[in-house]
Amino acid sequence: MTFSVTALHPLFVRSVSGVDLRAPVDQETFRKITQALDRYAVLIFRGQPLTADQQIAFSCLFGPLETAVGSIRKDRKSRLGERLLADVSNLDGSDKIRAASDPWRQMQLANQLWHTDSSFKRVPGKLSFLSAHELPPCWRRNRIRRFARSL
Repeated sequence: MTFSVTALHPLFVRSVSGVDLRAPVDQETFRKITQALDRYAVLIFRGQPLTADQQIAFSCLFGPLETAVGSIRKDRKSRLGERLLADVSNLDGSDKIRAASDPWRQMQLANQLWHTDSSFKRVPGKLSFLSAHELPPCWRRNRIRRFARSL
């Protein structure tokens, strides 16, 4: 596979192809990914159904990972089973859709706004890696357009 980036917006956001993040990434590919991140800020790797371990392995290439905020509470069991992954889903611990009035779902509404993860910490987060497992068909097209218009 040949590494390539395709513009999704004139100034930033690129779709990346020619790399399989489920397998270990070689140094040259990692260098290209890092350069693309530095230049375009947001990269989209489509069609890569990563397991939790695969996402963590790829993320670790960029430095130490922080514990997800929702994992700090001792009384809350992670639906994902991993303290290094933040759950921003509308699903509960049994993978059922939470009611609109559910306190956790209400708190997650803030994720619909543009924000920077961990910017409030003494050592702020450098990058965020999101892995969508299921998206409504219209989300991709509409979300990118709204995001681009906000510039």
